[in-house]
Amino acid sequence: MSLSIKCKEDLLQFFIDELGYKNNPYFNYDKSKIKLNSIDEIKSVHLLSDTLDFKIWIFEMEVIKTDTMNKVASKLYNSNPFEYNLLIFSNKTYSEITFLHYYKEEKEKLKIRRLNIEDCRFTRTDLDILYSIGIKNKKVIDDLDIELEYRKAFDIEEVTKKFFAEFKREIDNIEKHVYGLENKQDRRNYAVLLASRLVFLYFIQKKKWLNGKKDFLFDRYKYCINSTPQLNYFNEILEPLFFDCLNTPMDVGMIKNRSEKAKKLYENFESQTDIICDSQYQGIPYLNGGLFERHPKYEIDTKISIENNVFKEILENLLEKYNFTVREDLGYDADVAVDPELLGRIFENMINSEERKTTGSFYTPRAIISYMCKQSIKEYLIQNLKNIQSQKIIYLIDSIEEEGIYSKDRTITVNKTTKGKTIVDGSTYLMTKDEMQRIIILLDNVKICDPSVGSGAFILGMLQLLVILKKKLNYYCYNKNIDLYETKKEIIKNNLYGVDIQEGATEIAHLRLWLSLAVEYDAKSIEDIKPLPNLTYKIMQGNSLISEFEGIDFDERIFSIKNNIHQLTLFPEIFREHFSIIIQNKEQYFSATANKKQLEKKIFESEFNLIKEILKQVNKFESDEQVEEMLRYQKDMFFSWGLNFSDVFVNKDNNDRGFDIIIGNPPYVNTKDVNKLEYKKVLEKTYGFRDDLYNHFTFKGFRLLKENGTLAFITSNTFLTIQTKLNMRQLLQEKHLKELIITPKAFQALVDTAIFIVRNKDIKSSYEFDFIDATKASVEDFYNMDSLFLKNDIINKYNVEIKIFRNNLMKVFFKPDNINMQIYKKHISKIKKLYDMWWNKISTSREIKNNKNELNEYRENLKAGDFTLLGLITDGGVGLQTGDNGKFVGVIEGSKWAEKIKQSRIKKFYEAIIKKQINRQKFIEIYPQYSKITTKNNVEEFLKGLSEYEIRSLFDDLKEKFGRDVFGQGYLFRIISKEEIADIYKLTDEEKTIGILDDKRIYAPYDKGDKDGNRWYLETPYYINWSKPSVEFLMNNSGKKGSGMPVVRNKDYYFREGFCWTDVNSVYLKSRIKTISVHDVLSMSLFSMLKDNVITEKYIVSLINSKFMSEFVQEFLNGTSHFQINDARKVPVIIPNKKQLTYINNIVDEAMQIKKKQFNGEISEKETKDKLDEIQQKVDDFVYKLYGINI
Repeated sequence: MSLSIKCKEDLLQFFIDELGYKNNPYFNYDKSKIKLNSIDEIKSVHLLSDTLDFKIWIFEMEVIKTDTMNKVASKLYNSNPFEYNLLIFSNKTYSEITFLHYYKEEKEKLKIRRLNIEDCRFTRTDLDILYSIGIKNKKVIDDLDIELEYRKAFDIEEVTKKFFAEFKREIDNIEKHVYGLENKQDRRNYAVLLASRLVFLYFIQKKKWLNGKKDFLFDRYKYCINSTPQLNYFNEILEPLFFDCLNTPMDVGMIKNRSEKAKKLYENFESQTDIICDSQYQGIPYLNGGLFERHPKYEIDTKISIENNVFKEILENLLEKYNFTVREDLGYDADVAVDPELLGRIFENMINSEERKTTGSFYTPRAIISYMCKQSIKEYLIQNLKNIQSQKIIYLIDSIEEEGIYSKDRTITVNKTTKGKTIVDGSTYLMTKDEMQRIIILLDNVKICDPSVGSGAFILGMLQLLVILKKKLNYYCYNKNIDLYETKKEIIKNNLYGVDIQEGATEIAHLRLWLSLAVEYDAKSIEDIKPLPNLTYKIMQGNSLISEFEGIDFDERIFSIKNNIHQLTLFPEIFREHFSIIIQNKEQYFSATANKKQLEKKIFESEFNLIKEILKQVNKFESDEQVEEMLRYQKDMFFSWGLNFSDVFVNKDNNDRGFDIIIGNPPYVNTKDVNKLEYKKVLEKTYGFRDDLYNHFTFKGFRLLKENGTLAFITSNTFLTIQTKLNMRQLLQEKHLKELIITPKAFQALVDTAIFIVRNKDIKSSYEFDFIDATKASVEDFYNMDSLFLKNDIINKYNVEIKIFRNNLMKVFFKPDNINMQIYKKHISKIKKLYDMWWNKISTSREIKNNKNELNEYRENLKAGDFTLLGLITDGGVGLQTGDNGKFVGVIEGSKWAEKIKQSRIKKFYEAIIKKQINRQKFIEIYPQYSKITTKNNVEEFLKGLSEYEIRSLFDDLKEKFGRDVFGQGYLFRIISKEEIADIYKLTDEEKTIGILDDKRIYAPYDKGDKDGNRWYLETPYYINWSKPSVEFLMNNSGKKGSGMPVVRNKDYYFREGFCWTDVNSVYLKSRIKTISVHDVLSMSLFSMLKDNVITEKYIVSLINSKFMSEFVQEFLNGTSHFQINDARKVPVIIPNKKQLTYINNIVDEAMQIKKKQFNGEISEKETKDKLDEIQQKVDDFVYKLYGINI
């Protein structure tokens, strides 16, 4: 499939013949009729088609410019926002064509999507997109049908997803064919490094910076395979390109820097493709920066080789298929192509699951990044410009991407159904020149850091925002255009900082910043291309959370300096010298080229001597090797902010020390994985607690901020409610919280998220802040979350007082909607009073036991209408952990679980014993009579010939011989007959305690939890061996170390009826009556300590199963998907009167009967659901009324 477009008639023919559009008889068009006569760059206009009122326009220009195209789209939209269009822009020769599609939803900004075609070259992806907008053989009724096809076709996310999937395959392929590296992880890392370099250069060659060829890399691949004999692409092209050209200055006069092999890449160049080689750009530039330095681990002492067919795959089957754009996607304005943000996505996608567990790295969607950057800059400006109306600042930043923001009749929203518009008078927000100048100065001086920078997404977001603000402000203020390259460079140098524990992440962040610079530089020749800045000391590798080494917290010492560097009294003169030298040399290093290595050495020596002096001062210095180890090799264990960013922390007055904005997406490493970290003890020592890493990053963020600075984080939303995050909630509520946003699903991470934006100022009095519930929104809606575009129908914004949450139970953040505010006002003070008075006495089963007498006295005084907590009127908890369920537990014959076991035994036996050669040999030695068992079918026939008793004996023996987990941990293989089950109602108290004496009926019901999540009632299919020898083993070995050792908990509640629940909840909590049985560790079980005429388990089950209680738990106790025992103990319970108790008992009896009929097969699953839905409605109505909640 190919396409050749040389003129407007070719376009007309393609759209009519190939895509099925109608020809328009009035082809030539007067641009004044569509109000474009003021745009001089448009030379001619043609209306190609007007099919069902969907118009396709051709605009011919001398040179295609993005600003001009966007201006045309904006004007056409504003003149008729109810019309759908495709705009095609071309230069005179049609060698450059852009297909532009725009649209705007109600309460959204204008979205522009461009498909750019260069050098008459349509990639495979371009053709796929163009053919997908065809209407031939499609059912289209009106222009909206056509419009929806365009939105789908121009969806950037789909292009990106497709690229990712193919890119991963290519990384896998490179990894398999990297020769010279033995370690698999090294090969993987190198594959990502090589592919990242290639992708980076695909962006660079778009600017003709590789010998004037936009397809230089592919052209040189063709050159290698067309040569006789074939040349190796990696050795002959890539290595000299990377190391001898891009990392080596060009020859200057008599100074010869480059090898002859390098110069062959651009001298006497013979093009292998039909893409024109622009002689203006002959040569390969020196890019500096570090990307193309030889990697110390892989490329200095190692000889790597990669065959040509590997590059055939990645070039022909991936990189040549796609368009690359050097423009960073702004979300609302983007090219339909692979853009530089992809490098960050690549980093995210290439992280393996194990590494993700330890680093918690997940990529933040760009819409959320854009929103958080804007809100942070707003806060920064508002805090520092008290005498400028805050609404002016908010309006400027919310509208900064739009054209004509200060016009009197600016169209904001359009309703295409009612044909109505919302108009804003932008002139009311116009700032004075003085106000704009003051904003520019503040933007020049802002210090912004992402302490978990990852691949640089937030830093890039800030760079884009600062550039566009400076661009617009300079235009409005001075009527001049700024140099975007120099502006970006200055912003990177003066305003942006980042740290990440992963070296690979910082390398990608450097890459993206370099690309962002490169896009803005219009070089007249290769010699004119400026070397990229060195970012080593701007985006750094290190452990952001730990600044302690050898027991010395360096930042604690540096931050304790009371005044500026020239007035140090704590440190001797030599310290001042070291800091001054470090700051001066790092500033020079940013732009250094020839003297880069010398400056690196000087900086290292100064840091080395500074640390050495500090260690000596506290008698901790051991050797020079000790200091070098810390600086060079302990980056994942230590990072001194004062040392590494001394321009921010040292040479400052107290009030000016620190960052203005800390922003980011801290890693999602939970406490379980934190406990595996090498630095876990130092973490606990530094912060006084050990928890999920994002909690530590929040505390660290405030330490790094100036007073009144802004913290903007997106994290897991577990901090909103769970008990272990009380310290974090308290910290946020002590500060000036500005916004708390509950987000839609933001990541591929398995976590729900929230954004908080906080001013670093302790405030004791109450204040108002914005609580925003955006859970029903899409991530894309964050582009339109500002004051002008907020979608009130799907985003709920509450202006609420902080004291509500300060006074809440455990300071929990709940959504302050109508129902929750009723709960807060009517019940929280009562719950909090009970919690404060009793929690220490009921938080564990041990505490309940220790306070038994006091609790009994409290319970005896309860009466109808009283308010209490579930933990005050119940006892119990998790049950027995056998340590080896296969040994003790089975399922009853005839059940669906028994049938599953019969099938799984065949598979388990075959895979564990027969399929594994080592195990099979051992098996035959033990059981020579079974040597003919070689296949799965043999196993099936063999097991069918055995009785259940024989199968048990065999599997028990195999576990003994091959290990407890030979069939998998906890695997159940026993099927219990009804003749083996004890009559639990006839068991004596002694048998319940020490075991059953009967030789045959030794199995008792065992409540092992319920993965199916049954509510109301369940007949457990599980039974446990409760014989005297079995119970003796469980009791005598409880808590002992070693595999297979049991843990016996809450044994006093075995063989008691109670209630339990599934700890994983969804819409409703899932509670049921726990029949008389032994209960397992997975069965969360409690037992009422009140008399049945006061309260029953059925009543409690109905409360837990109600919609009210599910929402209460979600909002006020634990917003995660797990409902734990300590959550249950905090559930508020109203003691019912006799009428209420009888009513609810009857309802639960009815529900239990329905479930029993379902289990007996008397009614269908659908009939069960319908009947239980009716009961649910009765329960919900009863409980809402009981708690006085109006819905």
